[in-house]
Amino acid sequence: MTARAMLRYWLPMLLFWPLAGYAEEGCVEYFSEDDPALFQFLSTRATVDYAAYEGLVIGDRQIVVLPIFNLDNPDEDHRLYRMANRVHFSTRHSTVRRQLTIRSGAPLIAAKVEESERLLREKPYFADAMIVPARVCAGRIDLLVVVRDVWTLTPIASASRQGGEASSSGGFSYGNVLGSGQDLSVSWSTGPERTSQAVWWSGTDFFGAHVAMQAAYVDSTDGELRLANVERPFYQLNSQWSGGGTWQRQSEEHEIELLGVLLNRYAHELDYDRVFGGWSAGVRNDRVLRWRLGFTDQADRFFATDVGSVVPQDQQIRYPWFSLESVSNTFWRATNISFNNRQEDIPLGIRWAFSVGVADMGMGSSENSIPFSTELGKSMRGGDRHLTQWALSSTGRWRRDDDQLVSTFFAAEARYYYFIGRRDRWFASLRLDSAEGIRQDEQLSSGGADVLRGYPIDTQRGDRRWLMSIERRHFTDWHPYNLIRIGGAAYVDVGRTWDSTDSIVQIDETLANAGLGLRISSSKARADRILHVDLAVPLTATESIDNYQIVIVGKLEF
Repeated sequence: MTARAMLRYWLPMLLFWPLAGYAEEGCVEYFSEDDPALFQFLSTRATVDYAAYEGLVIGDRQIVVLPIFNLDNPDEDHRLYRMANRVHFSTRHSTVRRQLTIRSGAPLIAAKVEESERLLREKPYFADAMIVPARVCAGRIDLLVVVRDVWTLTPIASASRQGGEASSSGGFSYGNVLGSGQDLSVSWSTGPERTSQAVWWSGTDFFGAHVAMQAAYVDSTDGELRLANVERPFYQLNSQWSGGGTWQRQSEEHEIELLGVLLNRYAHELDYDRVFGGWSAGVRNDRVLRWRLGFTDQADRFFATDVGSVVPQDQQIRYPWFSLESVSNTFWRATNISFNNRQEDIPLGIRWAFSVGVADMGMGSSENSIPFSTELGKSMRGGDRHLTQWALSSTGRWRRDDDQLVSTFFAAEARYYYFIGRRDRWFASLRLDSAEGIRQDEQLSSGGADVLRGYPIDTQRGDRRWLMSIERRHFTDWHPYNLIRIGGAAYVDVGRTWDSTDSIVQIDETLANAGLGLRISSSKARADRILHVDLAVPLTATESIDNYQIVIVGKLEF
């Protein structure tokens, strides 16, 4: 290097290095990327109040992707866990950065920081997420965007033989392909009654514009599914526009059963196409108003599969539609409500939405009708002890030719949580459902994992239903092998489903059951899945029902 070149290289550094050091004087350091406190999401995030930093210019946004296992924790510093960290593809920093709604150089707004945290916590490939200050200087704040990965590659394999007939399945599910945030699953299964192959793929945040894409192909001996969906949603409260489209072709067999007795069976083919565009002015007076215009084309065709099949009438519904939605931008960050030891974002305030369209035979529809949907709900806190949620909804069609409601459902639901302490909750829910002009495969039912756990699926059927549950929930700190979290619940379910026309001969009394259940969630795999293991005992209508039901099912809530 010549003397002149050396002078050009070193002179700027000699001139400006003292100024750089001076500019950092007076900075306060908070968290660093190797701080052990970053693994303690609940306690660490609770120490930060961004209202104190409102208006400071956002400087660096450093991404910190924590590994699945914390090797500084002696309980996780095992050979198997170290190997899992090594073979796991960490989420890419670009995948995290694309989801942020805060920008370097912009003034810090506490609500925007919290919104970015919520968007990250929605991702199933993160155990948790938070944003904390790294350092605060005069007029500037540098941030650490902290996420913790979970294990997302799951093999699928099983084989069994029963009654001389073999069944087997295989495949895999990969919920964060090579750290890109995309979800891919491939599976196959063979059995005496059904053979199928399935491929599902979905991804978000494409093209730098939060575009979500999804595709699916399922081929089985009793049905088929082909699906493609592209959508740019209102991904943040201040999103100005949305749009997308869905193409779906599906065939399946509907088996209508009542207490294990087959009442009817028929095949159903669905062709569904939908496009829409939407716009919004963003947050105004603590609320967001969103408009959408779209067009839907849906064809339902039905075929007999047995000699005695009773088949619904085919229909074609084509209609333009308009919708309006209003949401509140108020949220409550809590824990131990739907998930064990994980931050949750509970929307508060009033939300309402409605959609209305016009289907006309002049546009190729098989009927003149008004498709509609409505939704009204509210969530509210009562101090630190109470959370109440209620919702009213309806969806269906009003057929103008004969003034009849078709495939129409009305629902009202109330949910109440009482917080006894950090780990204990009372939970109560009441739901009322009513349906008009529905097909057999659309009928309401009682029994099974979601509705009256002490009774088999389809114990009752009809077009009217009420359900009530009361639970005493307990979230433990038990964390076996630092892999799973354990909780439990004791509950009572009461309810009844009936047909308003009295055309179904069935158990005509209120059903009730009591039970105990385990709630098992993984802290190192998908944190938004909870395994329910329930033992429920029926208390009424016990003559034709087993003495108990064991229900094992995966759910999205505790």
